Amino acid sequence: LPALLTMYCSKGDVPADRAAGGGTTETPRTGPAGREIQEGVREYQSGNYPEAVIWFRRAVESRPEDPQSHYYLGYALLQEDQNRAALEALERAVSLHGDFLPARLARARVFIRLGDYSLAEKEFRHVLGREPENIVALFNLGFILSRTGGYPEAVEVLEKVTRLRPDHPDASYYLGLAAMKSGDPARARAAFEQAIRLDPDHPGARFNFGQLLMRLGEKQAAEEQLQIFKKLSDEVTAAEHLQEQIHYRSVEAYQLQGDGDLNGAIRITREILEIAPENAPAWKDLAILQLANGLQEEGLIALLRATEIDPNYGPAYFHLSRVYREMGDSRKAAEAADRFQMLESGEGARRQEGRRW
Repeated sequence: LPALLTMYCSKGDVPADRAAGGGTTETPRTGPAGREIQEGVREYQSGNYPEAVIWFRRAVESRPEDPQSHYYLGYALLQEDQNRAALEALERAVSLHGDFLPARLARARVFIRLGDYSLAEKEFRHVLGREPENIVALFNLGFILSRTGGYPEAVEVLEKVTRLRPDHPDASYYLGLAAMKSGDPARARAAFEQAIRLDPDHPGARFNFGQLLMRLGEKQAAEEQLQIFKKLSDEVTAAEHLQEQIHYRSVEAYQLQGDGDLNGAIRITREILEIAPENAPAWKDLAILQLANGLQEEGLIALLRATEIDPNYGPAYFHLSRVYREMGDSRKAAEAADRFQMLESGEGARRQEGRRW
């Protein structure tokens, strides 16, 4: 069970797990709680997360004041998509040991899933206050800043990551995006070129480097990069190609949102829905943008459309509850909240993969 995790932007999802950085957890203790953790770790490593959750719950019951047991439980629940339950366990771990950094990093992952970048950022900054060169916290802080409009600081943070981990293609990629948005094409170019050297098949780097070259007037070089991007896309199945398109248009919408251009972000999201009208996460994204733009009725309609497409898509109910509460409909708000909680804690959540908040 890894003590530290890296979350990076994967296709159609907020940042997912990826091994990076160092760090270890405490060796499981002997005695009942130690044995239960060891059994839980064994089940976790075999991919049997439900059984791992059972063992870690036993460890918590045996040693309720042990932060490590709560951390392991929260981490396993996270793999089961039980975000709320995971958050409770991880918050208990942090309350018992405020500087239990792996628990804080895992808790930040939950905040990102719930769409609360500000709380996730706060966690990463806390970790960096204790470990200024923690790769996991640095990379994810840079990612969040690049998503929320803090481009100059994102450049600074991601440059530090590339110095500490020069073999990290995603750090170079997001550095390129942040530098491009900061109006520094030379730095963006160098970053994209480094990402491509490290990962020649990195579609995002190829696509955005092509866009940058086009802006710089280097049409032939730009077309070469975009042709490589197209070739990479053509090598996957039609469904994966569609996801690729959705992903990169979504990144574009996020960037416009971070710049405060809500109308532009709404336009891009509507274009996504033109090519993927049955994509529930895109309807949810449209709703969030509309709500931020003061279009409450339109946002409500979009969220309801998301639930029609996928009745088990928890994030739509999470936001529906808030909308109904703001509209003064406490009954519907409670129903949506109950539906969300059921999906987060039951079999419905475990059947869902690649969910986007």
